Amino acid sequence: MSNSVNSVNEQNDHWIITTGAQQNPEDYELSQYADQHRLRVLGGIAALKSSNDIQSNFIGRLYSFLPLSDTTHLPFHINGTWSQGSDRGKLLIEKDDLPDLDHHKLDWNRHILLDFLPKVYCKFLEEIVRLQTDHNVNDHPISKFWPFPSVTRNYPKYAVEYGFKVLKHILQNDEIFQLINGGFPPDEDNRIDILFNFLPRKQKLELRNILRNNWDEISNYLFKVFFFIWSVLRK
Repeated sequence: MSNSVNSVNEQNDHWIITTGAQQNPEDYELSQYADQHRLRVLGGIAALKSSNDIQSNFIGRLYSFLPLSDTTHLPFHINGTWSQGSDRGKLLIEKDDLPDLDHHKLDWNRHILLDFLPKVYCKFLEEIVRLQTDHNVNDHPISKFWPFPSVTRNYPKYAVEYGFKVLKHILQNDEIFQLINGGFPPDEDNRIDILFNFLPRKQKLELRNILRNNWDEISNYLFKVFFFIWSVLRK
């Protein structure tokens, strides 16, 4: 008797994963904290490139090698060597001024999220743009893996902070712009135009709303991004 396999029911997922590591932070207190708790700056990005599961509803999560309870609603998973409790409960990562917070743990986790992982994302984006063959704007890696959560989800504030940090790194990354600009190095003045040409109007509108609702997290460098989006959407 032979066994048969119904291939129609098989799920076939293709992922792209980028990982990275760096030396312990230059900040003395963070470096001491890392030594004390035997932590290293490690992390990665894992994105679902394609799937034959038409009902798949991807939800970005935080991982520390295994999934944590935190959902980011980003279009990819984030892995890091977070400082966490023994119960692997909700991660201490949201900035707060409460006096009883473990600020060393908070500072370590925010260093991983906001200083280290945005650079890993840029490496991820470089690689997936190189692999891109379909130049359809709606499915281009810039749009598909846009580093901001959807405004229709109840996203955590730190996910938006992460997106702002990533956007700043993208706009300063010559390699990414040469890849998406036909190999030509872009001028400093037209990087925003080039990048946002890959976003459909819906994503530009969503980013405008995110910018409006998160003024406190916007650096001076990103104010010109807001005004560019505003001018585009008024046309």
